[in-house]
Amino acid sequence: MTPNNYSAEDWFKRGAEHYRDNEYQDACDCFRKATDLDPHFAQAYNDWGVALSDLLDQTGTEHYFAEAVDKYRKATQVKPDYAMAYYNWANLLSDLGEVFDDPQMYAESVEKYRQAAKFSPNDADIYYSWANALLALADLKKDEKHYELCIDKYAKAAELNPDEAEIYNNWAIALSGYARFKQDKSLMLESFGKYERAIELRPDSIKARFNMALDMLALAKAENDIDTYKDEIEKRFLKTYELNSRKAAYNLACLYALTGEKDKAFDWLEKMLATTSVTREFIEVEPDFANIRDDKRFDGLLTRYRS
Repeated sequence: MTPNNYSAEDWFKRGAEHYRDNEYQDACDCFRKATDLDPHFAQAYNDWGVALSDLLDQTGTEHYFAEAVDKYRKATQVKPDYAMAYYNWANLLSDLGEVFDDPQMYAESVEKYRQAAKFSPNDADIYYSWANALLALADLKKDEKHYELCIDKYAKAAELNPDEAEIYNNWAIALSGYARFKQDKSLMLESFGKYERAIELRPDSIKARFNMALDMLALAKAENDIDTYKDEIEKRFLKTYELNSRKAAYNLACLYALTGEKDKAFDWLEKMLATTSVTREFIEVEPDFANIRDDKRFDGLLTRYRS
């Protein structure tokens, strides 16, 4: 069969092949031809929107955003209960909200996730992505309502997919952010339980271990009680370092500086300087290094590694 005889389904299939080969512009051309032949081809509009979204990521060309939105809108006009089109539309808005720190983009994405969940109420991915957008809004607005909503959506995502570590990690981040907002230790302790669940599900998870250690350190500093938490914080940062998180070296240097263990602090400070790109300016103003800043080894290491 020659392209002149292709049906809408044929063009759609050819577009899907181009998309799988990362040939996004060619995929768009095929999806356009599919919808020219069948203006009610909802999946072609949706997949066209996805290809345009990828072109936006790839090139940064702004007009692809408006075009992708137009295709998702057409997909949902043709098929008003098309959950996946609402979901992809929401992801596009949320991604741009992150790029531009734009609360309006996040707010629009939240509405699209709500519509996606209405038509696909048992999809954990929708609730998880919805929660992530709500968390971004909560952090930008420092708004109690959005913290509570995002925590509710993480709970729903975990109910639908109880074995996904990433859900529990982000749920914990939301709880710790809400804890700082409300200055509520019980919320912080609740976040530790979610981190533990994430680690239980994925023992090699660097993010959950590292985030939990950071939150423990923040709680210890807020309570002016490093000694009570020190062993747990140390254990978790050491494990993340063992799992190849170079950032843990910085936090171990901070921890030992705070506890007055100067030799350990300088050992880890040197490891950090040798393996990361943290700037001298950043290190010089780090408040956790107040106890070691007057030691000649401090300037010596900075001169050696960050001259």
